[in-house]
Amino acid sequence: MVELAKLFIRDGFSVTIVIIDKSEKTGSELFSRISSANPSIYFHILPPVPIPSDAPMIDIMLTAPRLQNPNLLSYLVTLSSLRAIILDFFCTDVLDVANELRIPSYIFYTSSAYGLSIGLYFPFFHSTTTASLKDMEEIPLQFPGASSIVALDMPEPMLDRD
Repeated sequence: MVELAKLFIRDGFSVTIVIIDKSEKTGSELFSRISSANPSIYFHILPPVPIPSDAPMIDIMLTAPRLQNPNLLSYLVTLSSLRAIILDFFCTDVLDVANELRIPSYIFYTSSAYGLSIGLYFPFFHSTTTASLKDMEEIPLQFPGASSIVALDMPEPMLDRD
């Protein structure tokens, strides 16, 4: 996100990067260095929300943004020149906040075209079968624009249908 922000500040925009903080480790020293080198990049750390400490990382990644929506909305309404929201791929629940504020929102996806193909097609694929990928084992899966991949080679969070 920082590199994308640098592109925007070249065109005269200022950028605020909102951080969803799940722990006490906020990286504030790094944020200070980036802001010092790029005065038009700001960081805002949202307060922690209660997440079980034993929750799997994938659950945290998918749940924390949604739980932060009220805090994010409260912060964004204080900004006088908010023009758009650019989201990380794992923060799509924030689209609700952008819709409520009636501002454009964009998803910044920093992965390969292969990963994008799987991500976009997977909901359709999921609707065509009742089986979990872990039970499909060596069956090759086809995704548009991508070579086949064996079911067990899919990312672990996708293997269990539930």
